[in-house]
Amino acid sequence: LLTFNFRCDGMLGDSGVAFRAGLFDSQGLSNNLFTTDGGNVQNSGTTYRGYGVNLNPKYVASTGISTPTIEVVERDGTHRFMTSSTAYQRLGSLSGPHASAQGIQPDRSYAARLRLERTVDRILVRIEIWSDLMESLLTYATEDTSGLVTTFDTVGFSIFNHTTDGGFSDAQLWNIKVATGAAAASHGIVYHATNVFSAWPANEGAWSWGDDEMLVSFNTAQWVSNPGSTGHHYTGDQETKFARSTDGGATWSLESHAHVKPQKHISNGDIIDAIPEIDFSHPGLALKTRGMLLFYSTDRGDTWSDPYRIPALLDQHVRARTSYIPLDADNTLWFLVSTETDDARGRSYVMRAFNDNGALNFNIRSIIGDDPGAEAGALENSWSIMPSAVRIADDHYVVAVRKRQRYPDGGGTADDKWTDIYESRNGCRDWVFLSELETFSTNPATLVSLGGPKLVAIYGCRRSESTDLGLRAKISLDGGNTWGSEIQLRNGALNWDIGYTRVLPRPDGGLTILYYYCTSTHQEQHIARTIWYP
Repeated sequence: LLTFNFRCDGMLGDSGVAFRAGLFDSQGLSNNLFTTDGGNVQNSGTTYRGYGVNLNPKYVASTGISTPTIEVVERDGTHRFMTSSTAYQRLGSLSGPHASAQGIQPDRSYAARLRLERTVDRILVRIEIWSDLMESLLTYATEDTSGLVTTFDTVGFSIFNHTTDGGFSDAQLWNIKVATGAAAASHGIVYHATNVFSAWPANEGAWSWGDDEMLVSFNTAQWVSNPGSTGHHYTGDQETKFARSTDGGATWSLESHAHVKPQKHISNGDIIDAIPEIDFSHPGLALKTRGMLLFYSTDRGDTWSDPYRIPALLDQHVRARTSYIPLDADNTLWFLVSTETDDARGRSYVMRAFNDNGALNFNIRSIIGDDPGAEAGALENSWSIMPSAVRIADDHYVVAVRKRQRYPDGGGTADDKWTDIYESRNGCRDWVFLSELETFSTNPATLVSLGGPKLVAIYGCRRSESTDLGLRAKISLDGGNTWGSEIQLRNGALNWDIGYTRVLPRPDGGLTILYYYCTSTHQEQHIARTIWYP
């Protein structure tokens, strides 16, 4: 997995090459030194083979200027290392829903991703390119079964700074990262203990700070093999615990912050109403919103504040889970849930928290989407909850909301359950319905942005006790308007009591997915992690 950013300044030429990038196999070459000859990067050997991406902003084909603007090429082993023509066989060009209108523009920054996945007899090649101003990704994917390439040991770049008329005046590449062994999802355990039920990191929160350090919070209680009236496999009171990783989520250690407790275990007199100003740009910031409580930390969760009360501006009760997006030092958006009575009907909304005169103040920005509980014939416990939002660019936001509508069914009740996707292009002031992500997974989804309009939705699935239990994902290339097929990241859960994901980005482009799970080997519900490179 090769990722990088690029920018091309100057005029767009009809055939001027801005840069070439690729992954190659040196096959025993004596050294990896590249020399230039007439402007072409090459090596005296004849053994380099691999795949490359050539950026020709307006490539001139036999039929005229073609768009979009990148060719994916296969390096067949002739002596020129990164030139087109004789050294490459062209495999294809980028495409996408808005490809004809999304050619590479000068003086604008883009991001690119080249993924090669090798199996026994084939190579899967995928190219993606995007910017914050693009409606969807430019993509190209192909499967090569020629057997040309078996391994990769060299990453190469060739940057062309043209001075002739019609060419680029400058090309820049930065933020170059390579991840290997990224073909499959790997699973592990964050926390497990005998006869201990551990669950709901989506409720309690997870945080990362742009490097390999991560923190997750979750609930524990006494585990029972046969659930009682709650349906979940625990009995008695819950506690709040934490676990920390310093290696991108691969391994974890347990932490305890004794005063960070479930709301029912904190007396009303110990909850502080006036919240002081918070620096939302602080590099060590972590906000924890749960129920009507706010805790915050400015040292990456090493210490936490006293509990503060989140004001109930919309309905009688605040039912917060940790979901927020900082805007600047003085402003952040909180994605919350409120209920008129105790959990009888829930609505998702956005609240702006802002610093003013030494205190944190609040106002409601918007209610997200429609309310299933307001539909004709809907019963109590119909709701719209667990909003998970991403910021794509400037005032452009997308949010996933879990919904349930309960209605009479014979002498009892029945439920419809699904996840809706909404979009706001005016800073969360108004929302437009985009799509229905899934139905009857009975689990809220976590949205993650992988750059520009590429979104990933990850959720636990418990549609069928016998055939459909595990961890699932879907990918959108156009900001949530459409979604690909459901991806099975993990199967084989022991029972339905699983899910509730939170997802943290890794510096190498992967995702660390945190959720609760149970297996035949570890039958108690425990906190699990999956590292995945979508």
